[in-house]
Amino acid sequence: MDPLRLFVVLAGSVSICLGAFAAPIGEEMPDAGRVYLDCTLSRAGAADRGELCAFATWGFMAGYAQGADSGAAAVLIHDREAMLTTRGVADLGKRLDAIRPRARCIPSDAKVADVVEAFVTYMSRHPRQGTAPFGVAAREAVAAKYGCSL
Repeated sequence: MDPLRLFVVLAGSVSICLGAFAAPIGEEMPDAGRVYLDCTLSRAGAADRGELCAFATWGFMAGYAQGADSGAAAVLIHDREAMLTTRGVADLGKRLDAIRPRARCIPSDAKVADVVEAFVTYMSRHPRQGTAPFGVAAREAVAAKYGCSL
């Protein structure tokens, strides 16, 4: 397992278990910009980068989607080769259901998977060198997809 993938697995698993991962869920994590991870093409192939970014960012990206779709987010997590248990996925689904709307410009029927995809697409077109601030990139990606400013 390469260092980047190992970092994502460990950081994601530990943080999710502690209930303090990148998402501004309720009032628990007001600053999504605290989470940093290198997702540039220079560190991973395109396929791996998309997979790693989707896993690492689904949480706080969900925070920007009105009517967050917990099912879509659970699928993103569940397919990461047992990084989380079934119970963990169910718990995350409940947490997603409690997320408050954060961006009025995002359609109410927007799915978490769509927003995460927007982020990954944005990152592929705007690769950053070194460690990218995910909170900033997430806002830029959402603004680019939905034509709004966050």
